[in-house]
Amino acid sequence: MKEMSTDGFTETRPDIDGNDLAMIEELSSFYDRPGFLIRRANQIAVSSFMEDLGELGITPTQMSSLVVISETPQIDQITLARRIGVDRTTISMVVNGLVEHGFVRREQSSQDARRKEIVTTRAGRACAMLARDNAVRNNARLLGFFTEAERECLAALLRRLIDDVPAHAPDWIRPDGTTRFGTESTLARDFPEHANLYNAFGFLLRRTHQTLESVFIETTKSLRLTPRRYGVLRIVDKGQPVEQISVARWLALDGSTTATLVTELVRRGFIMRDAHPHDRRRRLLRLTDAGKQLITDGHPLAFEASQKVLAVLGKDTDTFRNLIRRFIVENDEFSRVPLQRAVTLALRQADI
Repeated sequence: MKEMSTDGFTETRPDIDGNDLAMIEELSSFYDRPGFLIRRANQIAVSSFMEDLGELGITPTQMSSLVVISETPQIDQITLARRIGVDRTTISMVVNGLVEHGFVRREQSSQDARRKEIVTTRAGRACAMLARDNAVRNNARLLGFFTEAERECLAALLRRLIDDVPAHAPDWIRPDGTTRFGTESTLARDFPEHANLYNAFGFLLRRTHQTLESVFIETTKSLRLTPRRYGVLRIVDKGQPVEQISVARWLALDGSTTATLVTELVRRGFIMRDAHPHDRRRRLLRLTDAGKQLITDGHPLAFEASQKVLAVLGKDTDTFRNLIRRFIVENDEFSRVPLQRAVTLALRQADI
């Protein structure tokens, strides 16, 4: 039986493998970063949505688009992208998917021959209504363990991060042309047709994830890092030699994404693959000297990115961390991509 360190993960842990315990102790600050916590929460919310609404064949972003299109006659694709806060490439794929499903169609604008408008079909309008109802139930399931005051507090903190963290996420522009979320009540007052969407917890998580990812990428741009690349390097650094499947579990990434990230970092000369001593079909990952230097250079920049986020939270930092940890732990079963059990247990026992 061993005790965790007191820098965030604090309880006695007799049920965690000794090697996993050592990893947690080494990486407690990494798993306590707002960026990691928000990414995991968003991942869970998306998985839960897909479980509930998978029979409709649409993603959360497609549902958001369908709701906005159905409430906004004659909307064009660029305006739609800004209303839900995604880039032009993403919105093109989203709309193409909705067209293929038969939920929307593109029409020539009667006012501007160069402009294509997006309109819902009868099937699309029916799907939007069903998706709204199911999304409300899903939202209630994800947040059911919170008190009303806790739910409102966490939502308000997410809005603050979205509005005040200095980052360049894809533009989100309200119907009145402004770019701040404001409060739940003002959104309901000013945009009753979109208020349920903009106040949906999954929408807030997605937008917060975009914001925090953007501030990390912008802060570390000299090193060409992303949060996921940095995460892979951190896990390989602390676990080396480590198998690729273990990297995936420690970061809650699917196998395909992990393979792509590792292959890229191998190509760039930061990671090397060694044959496993007992099974030639398996590979062990280690950092190269260049990878070790990248970690050394990346630590202060990653810390700076987190500090930009924490500065916005200020005295509410501990409240935010406790609430978002609880969201992750209580809803962990809904995630399609597992996180190493030791990390989930550490998050649970940090929330006291």
